[in-house]
Amino acid sequence: MHRLTFIQSISLLALLVISACSPGEAVDFGELPLYPDTKPLQDKDVLAETLAESLRQSTGLQDMEVDMIVVNLTGDNNWDRIRSFYATAMEERGWAVEENYANDSDYVHVAAWKHGAWSPDQVLLVSRTIDPLGGAPYLILILFTR
Repeated sequence: MHRLTFIQSISLLALLVISACSPGEAVDFGELPLYPDTKPLQDKDVLAETLAESLRQSTGLQDMEVDMIVVNLTGDNNWDRIRSFYATAMEERGWAVEENYANDSDYVHVAAWKHGAWSPDQVLLVSRTIDPLGGAPYLILILFTR
């Protein structure tokens, strides 16, 4: 009898550990917050889309599904405020900072967050990119999902 109870207890403990470590539900792209000082691109902007695609390819996450949006930044487009907005919003949703993709240069700023228990299951890149020709600021959101 004691042996059966011990085996049942171990089985229950294993089940609890597995369920606690399992990744949560994947987040849909539309559920992600969008920085308030943005507006959709008016027309097809080849440069903005090229910048976004280059950023996507530079991550090494090509084996994941990708959702991406590029919008114009209007009003306050300070990178520290944008990063702070996303740091707060993503932390509230249970995401953790992913330092491997962080970048700060004259034209491209990138911050990233990860979601999921193991490898991660989702990575969100947020980038403030400046058009090197016209100086227009863009906000690029790229969501990678395994």
